[in-house]
Amino acid sequence: MIDSPRGPFKVELLGRALLQLRALTARAAQRGMRDQFLASFRRIGQQLETDPISWGDHTWSYKAAELEEYHRLYEMLSVRYGVDEANSVVYLKDLKAVLSHPLADR
Repeated sequence: MIDSPRGPFKVELLGRALLQLRALTARAAQRGMRDQFLASFRRIGQQLETDPISWGDHTWSYKAAELEEYHRLYEMLSVRYGVDEANSVVYLKDLKAVLSHPLADR
């Protein structure tokens, strides 16, 4: 693991994260927050592309797969992702609005 940015990283959304993104975008549109939500998601994507290692908190190592898992709360969104540093790929695996966020499931 390195402490400085090495980007650019390619960001891939795993199946669950893609479904979550679609649901959050639809919910944001219904609540008049679509542009605000998409701006937040774009900023998340920029961080994942440029410096995913220092942006999140390290939570787990998958040694056999050579992946490191990270978590970050950003603008009331919970972001879980894996970093394949050797191949410069970030796998976005989970994207949720936390309980007090207007887009959270109730």
